[in-house]
Amino acid sequence: MNSVSNVLFFSLVRGSHMAKTITSVKIMGFGKQSDTPQALGEVLRSISSLTNLELFPAGCQYDPMDLEHSLWERLGLSRCKALQVLELPIPFAQHVNEMCMWLIHWFSAVPHLPVSIKEMQFAMVCLPKVPVASSNPNMGLWAVLDRAIMDAPPQIHVKITLKEGLMSQITPAAEREAMKVVVFECLPETVKSGRLVVFE
Repeated sequence: MNSVSNVLFFSLVRGSHMAKTITSVKIMGFGKQSDTPQALGEVLRSISSLTNLELFPAGCQYDPMDLEHSLWERLGLSRCKALQVLELPIPFAQHVNEMCMWLIHWFSAVPHLPVSIKEMQFAMVCLPKVPVASSNPNMGLWAVLDRAIMDAPPQIHVKITLKEGLMSQITPAAEREAMKVVVFECLPETVKSGRLVVFE
């Protein structure tokens, strides 16, 4: 889909044939001005064919605590009955523990997702600035994430990617592999379940 403003997208979709044919939607920076979560949720629920949704909420830059806790309830994605894949960003984390905090925050969406959801994708725009080899992960924090994933419905798989066209093309393979090893070591129960894919 071509890039258009969220307001224009909303107006194009409402009551149109597009609502029955669109399968994938990417929304950047919603929540500003008239792009409220309620308005976005109303439009998304009208797209009966929607299977893939990529969201980048406004204010999603450096700290997950900047995002309002009622976001998912207000969006009402549970009524998007065909939705199978939800993609969310992991923005510019300084440390692997910040990455973990983003993932824990995003998993708060799970109770508000439809039963049709099969995969949650998390797109990193870059690897953490602190080298993974010397990052000393907070295992207590990662254990919270491990449990959150395991408490999610068993059909939901987790996929962590480097955003195509950005860092994935220039990040050395050794750094990607080191990051993958850390994630696997920090999420043992999720790894055992076979529900985790990292950089594949």
